[in-house]
Amino acid sequence: FYILASLLSIFSGTLLPLEITLFFAAPALYFFHLLYTGLLFGIFQAMGVYLGFNYAGGATLTALPGTLLELLSYLQFTSLQKTLLMIAAAGVISFFVYFLFTRFYYKYLALDLFQTGRKNHIVKGVIDAVGGVDNIKLTHSSTDRLVISLYDPTKLDANKIRSLGSVRVYDTKAGYAITFGAASTMVRLGISESMRESIRSTV
Repeated sequence: FYILASLLSIFSGTLLPLEITLFFAAPALYFFHLLYTGLLFGIFQAMGVYLGFNYAGGATLTALPGTLLELLSYLQFTSLQKTLLMIAAAGVISFFVYFLFTRFYYKYLALDLFQTGRKNHIVKGVIDAVGGVDNIKLTHSSTDRLVISLYDPTKLDANKIRSLGSVRVYDTKAGYAITFGAASTMVRLGISESMRESIRSTV
């Protein structure tokens, strides 16, 4: 979804497809995106960096990022070289800022707006389906997958996990990968908390 939304934004000249995707799939990233783009707009305004505006009729004048083809067409104008270099530099910096924040988000903050009310139910169900907290060796997550390494893999009940909303359960070198989509990190954090509580209760 992210790739498709990004391509639509790049070739349509509007950030709306990407912003809608972020709002539903990664709400914290969406608000970060709003703050960051607002900051960039302010910086560009202060530095006098302008590239183009879109006239929508009436008294409406809106600033749009433009399409990739439009950006490439500006390369033929020598008067815009300084502006394009500054935009390119901001783009490179923004890439790393978004990359780092996205990694941080999916490691610590990610949640699924459609599953937040079922978080405890899913966490408890997954723990039961893998044989309990004591059977979990290690767990980590990515943007759409939860990976659990088990001491005794034979205790895994894949059908029970699928009944909790998982799209796919399969074995990997790192452990069992469970596809929960945007809820993967949220579930992993819940499992990690249960593991910590289990350790504290035995001390």
